[in-house]
Amino acid sequence: VAVLCASGTIMDGQAETDPFGGGAAGVYALDFVKEIRKLADDEDVAAVVLRVDSPGGSATASEQIASALKELREKKPLVVSMSSLAASGGYYISAPAQRIFAEPTTLTGSIGVFGGKLVLTGTYEKLGVTVTPFERGRRAGLFSMAAKFTPDERAAVQKQLDEIYDRFLEIVAEGRGRKRGEIEPIARGRVWTGAQALQRGLVDELGGLHEALAWVRKKIATPGAETLPLRVY
Repeated sequence: VAVLCASGTIMDGQAETDPFGGGAAGVYALDFVKEIRKLADDEDVAAVVLRVDSPGGSATASEQIASALKELREKKPLVVSMSSLAASGGYYISAPAQRIFAEPTTLTGSIGVFGGKLVLTGTYEKLGVTVTPFERGRRAGLFSMAAKFTPDERAAVQKQLDEIYDRFLEIVAEGRGRKRGEIEPIARGRVWTGAQALQRGLVDELGGLHEALAWVRKKIATPGAETLPLRVY
């Protein structure tokens, strides 16, 4: 039984280590997807428990990880054990699991998305800095910190956020085996405790890693499953 840990902010790309062997902590999509696919193809791995402790992060990265987890689920049992936090992208990557366990006080849900940018024109003025942008192409300066969104740019960003939110609802509805209309009222960025999430069908059971492991070993239903060794990733 493999225990795969998703701890920290969910980010695009892969981790880059510095010359001294360090690197920013978090869940990097390319690295994580590679690990998921290895576990899916490993004949010595009978099941996977995904241990989630994440506030979320990149929507693109969350989508990549959730897609890989859906593929893994088709090959072997996949269970999620939520630690103290599994919100936004943390819940996004949890949704494909066959069973979700959460602690009574786990902060989870937060099915929503937000976006925007910082505009530093006031700061530039105070510092005596003059910024002269050179742009080519429509919306080339969309996320420039030297100007606010134009009405056209704001509409484009809102459209993108709406599409991400719709996809989030779709992933959750599919994973939970429910209709989108049942998920939307408990989404909208709301954050729930594990106990509240259980009442709303966002998790299946209250419990920790021990309970998740017990469930998945029972799910395997093969002689000696209860004594299968653990691998932690």
